[in-house]
Amino acid sequence: MRMKQEARESGARRRKETENRLRTGFQSQAYSKLLTTEWNINEPANYNFQYQVNDEEAGANFGHEEQREGEDAKGEYRVLLPDGRTLVVAYTADERGFIPEIRYEEPQGGYGRGPQKGY
Repeated sequence: MRMKQEARESGARRRKETENRLRTGFQSQAYSKLLTTEWNINEPANYNFQYQVNDEEAGANFGHEEQREGEDAKGEYRVLLPDGRTLVVAYTADERGFIPEIRYEEPQGGYGRGPQKGY
């Protein structure tokens, strides 16, 4: 009976020591500056970007470009399709929402690549 009592007291003591360590460790952590910095972003977003991938061996040809001034964005993305055509999506995004214009460009000159086999 006495051993059970000692085991309970020992377990309770260890549990309390662990709780104190955890509590103390948590309280001593400093807050990140990012969490305390106030962001005052009042100017409109203005940017432009573009990228292009052209890997003839893999048959990958695609790209994207976009410009944004304030709340209005305009852009275009394109991808070479397996049948040799290029899918082009020109878009605007403004207070009216996302408005795409979709078109297909036929292969230019030569025989074109035609349909490609997949893996």
